[in-house]
Amino acid sequence: MEYNRMVAYIYSYNDGQKCKNTGFAKIEVRQDILKLQINMKGAYSENSYMWAVNLFYRKNARIIGIKLGDMSIRNGMGEYRYSGSALDIEKSGIDFGDIKGLYIEEARENENSALRRGRMFASEWDDLGFMPENIAARDWSSGSGEILVEFAGGKPVSTPEYGMEEKNTEPDVNKAADGEEPTSNQTEDAKEPVLTAAEVADDEDMGTDEPGAIPMQYRKDGDWFEKLSKGRRRLFLFADDELYDIIEITPDDIDRLPDTNWGLKNNSFLNHGYFQFRHLILGRMYGKEPCGYFIGVPGVFARRDRNTAAMFGFNHFKFSMRSDMQLSQFGYWYRQLEC
Repeated sequence: MEYNRMVAYIYSYNDGQKCKNTGFAKIEVRQDILKLQINMKGAYSENSYMWAVNLFYRKNARIIGIKLGDMSIRNGMGEYRYSGSALDIEKSGIDFGDIKGLYIEEARENENSALRRGRMFASEWDDLGFMPENIAARDWSSGSGEILVEFAGGKPVSTPEYGMEEKNTEPDVNKAADGEEPTSNQTEDAKEPVLTAAEVADDEDMGTDEPGAIPMQYRKDGDWFEKLSKGRRRLFLFADDELYDIIEITPDDIDRLPDTNWGLKNNSFLNHGYFQFRHLILGRMYGKEPCGYFIGVPGVFARRDRNTAAMFGFNHFKFSMRSDMQLSQFGYWYRQLEC
């Protein structure tokens, strides 16, 4: 397997809601050997039992965990190390190329799965989000965490026989966007953002076709960039004009990009860069029409960070001449938006 090295940031989840950063995982694949190191800090819990460490892959709408072992978290602190095959992780038949993240949950015997997931820690790196209710239920009393039933939208269902059609348990984002009530298992990210009074005033001229239609700023072919950049100062951050019309944004602004990019709200690399430097950048790319827009994450260039940035979709780096960042090698990891 190709050499790979990355850092993944771990967040706490309370009753399915993503909360604060509570640690990180260092992952390395070399000569078909997977090495994992987890460091937790500020991962407080009212209980002191063991926690099960799982890598996970996705199957349809489900999250399937592969248990690596148990770790203890005391006074908010924890550390865990693992080494094993990257081609057949814990004899699951799954190699690291299929892994989309990790999660840490209570490792208690004979406990109802839904109850155990009130408090969890997780990291995902495919921008599809992490929904604890879609984790396959496991029986920890068996020792190996054998899958009993799989979860679909928070309700246990039997695994379908081969050849039978499975029901789609994904939230119907289109129905919610058309003004209908979202289904009970629809995530908050799929709902239309709530605009402030000032934004509503700015958007009075958006021109919807009919009541309940998607506002122009959310349409792929609309003038969303002009709406978003209105009233914001243009920045000159680079020595060339490859990236221009640059403005600062926050993760909350991602809901105002074309909906094909809304998954970036769950991008751990983007969120970590924002929490370090308190801003992101957005702008145009020269010669990339008709969808010549980019999003950038601030950071300091280091060759060892290339794989991490690329894993989260940020394959390019440009050094910045920004005067208010007195850091050597400061610049932005960036990627082109989807339209």
